[in-house]
Amino acid sequence: MKIYDTEQRRTLIKILEENTDRQFSALELAELCVQASPDIRINTSTVYRLLARLVDEGKAERSASPDGRKLLYRYLDACECAEHIHLKCKKCGQILHLEDEEAEKNLVAAMEKCHFKVDEAQSLIVGVCEKCGE
Repeated sequence: MKIYDTEQRRTLIKILEENTDRQFSALELAELCVQASPDIRINTSTVYRLLARLVDEGKAERSASPDGRKLLYRYLDACECAEHIHLKCKKCGQILHLEDEEAEKNLVAAMEKCHFKVDEAQSLIVGVCEKCGE
């Protein structure tokens, strides 16, 4: 499938690139696109179509929200995202990179012991961040 480099696609990717530590619903992204570029026409169906293409291209991931009521999207095309296990705060939604090499190795080793290969680019462990846990 041919990839068209439209203003809508560039706007959406720019928003996702600037927020690799967050997940968004398609509706949230549509609103952010309108705010970022009010002069271009972008509607929710366009955002859904663009997100589906980004997921197919491996540039974004789609996952269910904690309550399972909506789909959330996160940009993966950033270099650091493919090399770390991700931690997501269930209260504020922030996504952190597990940057402790020893802890990450131990976690991956534990998963491999269960004969489970970890896809670090799409990993997401849900918990509560330090700020929200205070």
